[in-house]
Amino acid sequence: MSKSDESEYKWTNMGWGEAYGPWRYKVLSEETVSKNLPLYAHSQTDPSGGITSVTFQPCLNEDDRSQDRRAVHSWHLRNGIWKFVAVFDGHAGHETVDFAIVDIPLRLKDKLEAMLHGADQISINDISSALANAISEHDEALLADLSSIFPRGLTTALDMSDEELDKIIHGNDRGGHNILKVHRCMRGTTVLMSLVDPSGENLWVASLGDCEAVLGMKAPDGGWAATVLTSNHNAANEAEARRLREAHPGEDKCILHGRVLGAITVTRAVGDFEFKLSKDYTTKIFLNARPGFTVRSRVEEFIQRSLTPPYLTCNADVFHHRIENQLAEGCLIMCSDGLTDLYTHVSNRAESWVNVVGKAIDEGGNPALELLRDALGGDADSVSKHMTLECTEAWIDDTTIAVLKL
Repeated sequence: MSKSDESEYKWTNMGWGEAYGPWRYKVLSEETVSKNLPLYAHSQTDPSGGITSVTFQPCLNEDDRSQDRRAVHSWHLRNGIWKFVAVFDGHAGHETVDFAIVDIPLRLKDKLEAMLHGADQISINDISSALANAISEHDEALLADLSSIFPRGLTTALDMSDEELDKIIHGNDRGGHNILKVHRCMRGTTVLMSLVDPSGENLWVASLGDCEAVLGMKAPDGGWAATVLTSNHNAANEAEARRLREAHPGEDKCILHGRVLGAITVTRAVGDFEFKLSKDYTTKIFLNARPGFTVRSRVEEFIQRSLTPPYLTCNADVFHHRIENQLAEGCLIMCSDGLTDLYTHVSNRAESWVNVVGKAIDEGGNPALELLRDALGGDADSVSKHMTLECTEAWIDDTTIAVLKL
């Protein structure tokens, strides 16, 4: 390598201390960053709906492939066009989130179509219920699918031999469908969905887990005001921790080291039935699945603390906001917790997000992409570091952002 080539590289420990790295990264020019970041971030724009989105995980290791998912739909229903945007943050594998990102929106659309049959308007509460039920019914369907692979129902699995179970779960005569149904119950995902009615006057946000939604509204003086619409459903949220402890009195380890049963941070999610069913099912079915859990020993450890499941729920919070001033500019920012992690040094991240997005809207830019760039440090060197780091493990959490102009 020539000296001129070497000068294009720098070394970093990503600010994690001397015990880490250092790793090399290539310093890209501003022109290259501006050209390549949209590609790395899989930037998408839906101009008809005023929606921009990005999803970013630069690590090339297949095991670290992003488990975030996003969905953007414009549904042409009986009374006009409904705008739907979703961000899902999967964990422990891809099977649950890959199914949820398809099935939950379809369930919601079907509910809207059914309610609009013979009617032009639906009540605000009915739509709120439809959003929550689309999530909970999907979760119930995962369990029903698991039960369906056993001839006489799920409970009979506990009386089967390991050989009988193995034949049912992994039998090739079923084309791999049975193991997929098992995996969909073993993995999990959070859910964040928004819905805007054809009038543009009503916004709903449904939240399950720790993705975040922030409403931005432009003030008469040109500034932007931020309102956080969601609460984080994780063990760090004192209200959630209290709810969990009250549901499991006398179980000091229902929250351990800031995690549910010492194993998972979120308190609400789709899937993750090792936290919802008796540990007997985890021992008998999930621990015998191939491929199994990433770290089997951790599961074997935490299920010993599972005394009175369920410890996770799939009950979403649903928020309705009436957009009264149609002349005022507004935006909805939706993101996975990867974006939150990148702003731990900022005291009011919601305000920072809205200011970045608001500026991009005012200047005709790509709001989601500009927010991602700001999160990565903004300048070409900082963004280069995240784009080109020569590290074999993920150095950044999966980060997905969607911005809807209101």
